[in-house]
Amino acid sequence: MAQSVPSGNLTLDEIAIQLNGLNVSGLLREDQEGNASLSIGLFKFGFNNIRASTSKATDKQNISFTIGGPNIDLNEFELNVRSEFPNFFHSILTELADHRVEVPTDGLTILAKAVDVYFNENGRFPGSFNELAIKSYILINKYPFNQQKWVYELDLPNNIRSVTTSFHHARFRRTLILDWNSRKIMGLESENYSKESIPWNFNLNVNKVEQKLFSDIKVIIGPDISHIEFTQKKARLQLKGINISAIPKSEMVDQARFRLSDVILEITNLVMETQKTGDSPRVYNGTGQFTLRNFEIKIPSMLSSDEDIADIAEQLGIKNGLFRVRQVDLKLTLKDNRFGEIHAMFVAPFLKINLDGEFSYTHIESDPNVYLQNMVLKINPISYGARDLILNWEKENEQSLPRQGATIILKLDGSMDDPIIHGLDLNRLN
Repeated sequence: MAQSVPSGNLTLDEIAIQLNGLNVSGLLREDQEGNASLSIGLFKFGFNNIRASTSKATDKQNISFTIGGPNIDLNEFELNVRSEFPNFFHSILTELADHRVEVPTDGLTILAKAVDVYFNENGRFPGSFNELAIKSYILINKYPFNQQKWVYELDLPNNIRSVTTSFHHARFRRTLILDWNSRKIMGLESENYSKESIPWNFNLNVNKVEQKLFSDIKVIIGPDISHIEFTQKKARLQLKGINISAIPKSEMVDQARFRLSDVILEITNLVMETQKTGDSPRVYNGTGQFTLRNFEIKIPSMLSSDEDIADIAEQLGIKNGLFRVRQVDLKLTLKDNRFGEIHAMFVAPFLKINLDGEFSYTHIESDPNVYLQNMVLKINPISYGARDLILNWEKENEQSLPRQGATIILKLDGSMDDPIIHGLDLNRLN
């Protein structure tokens, strides 16, 4: 028989810590110019409505515990940092530039090694790229030589060149040169970006953070049973008015900015249960909802002028380096330990997506099996760039997505692990 626990009750209305009007400022380092400041209007952390009881019935012990929390309230949070840091924008531009020439850089490196082997075996330099290929010193059907956007020319013992072809999207011909004497690749765009540290001004503002939880736990302990039921009666997390900015060298035109009006995560009446010790919990009922409103990123002009970023911005209809998402909604409902509903929405100036449907699920050990039912995905490309992206994808994969007007409509069913998407042949995807 399970060990007996004394019967009794405990109540506590509230326990919390609270800070009002906190302000901290100072120098970051004495040997370097730079300072930081932190201010908080209100910070409160605590628990409330705590209720605990235990009682014995025949050969079972009943334990119940109700608690509100941990609850968090944070208002008017502001953090400012002024100091020297690496030029993060230059680091991003360097990565993008190097990625654009990854294929020819790899090709020149492999060619240099192949030429060394050729010279050691033949006592002379190869006369051309084709000579190396014909004599199997390189494999032209393997990466990087099977990429059509770059070709290679040998001018030894002076250099090896990699040149763009008509398949490359660049408007002007581009050339990378491997100097044979120094074995250094010349013409890398990334070499134009400084790696020195520069003064930065970082600012983080949060208008409000609020977390409220209310939970209930019931435990039954007996000789043949150890039953635990957890109910998340209410859970709500809200982040409101988030602003982050990064300004290099006090140049406002190169400011990077992140703004978020509102994020809310809510859970209601989520019930989880275990019947025996060691069993994985089963989820029976509950509703969860995620909402995001007015998400905005301001890309600084230094980055938005990069050809890769500019190309993506043009395709998505982004103007003046301002990327926006108006709203994201996701609602998930579980019912009767068997069924569920999902509703999702994504709204941006360049694209609108809706997902609505039902599903059934069964518990098998730790992983539930989920089966989609009456699931409909609607994609409405708003900007011309988004439409062109979808049309190009259809051409590349030789598929035509089902539409009603300009809206793509896909119906899904079957197992979540291997869904059937009506109107889309997954076996033909590139």
